[in-house]
Amino acid sequence: MSLSTWWLFVAMTFVVSATPGPNMMLVMSNSARHGLRNAVITMAGCMTALLAMMSLSAAGLGSFVACVSSGF
Repeated sequence: MSLSTWWLFVAMTFVVSATPGPNMMLVMSNSARHGLRNAVITMAGCMTALLAMMSLSAAGLGSFVACVSSGF
């Protein structure tokens, strides 16, 4: 996978994570109920989970491309 393709994948992952959804609702509700400190901790947890999912997805995509290119 080329570096430009990888950066495109990373950028799109962060765009998708910023769209309104369950993660944003969780962060907003925690910030409204418990304040800024807990909201920052929640955001860090969401971003850590996103990084883990992105890494697993990239590893799976990389192994798929390696298998296809080797003629498996």
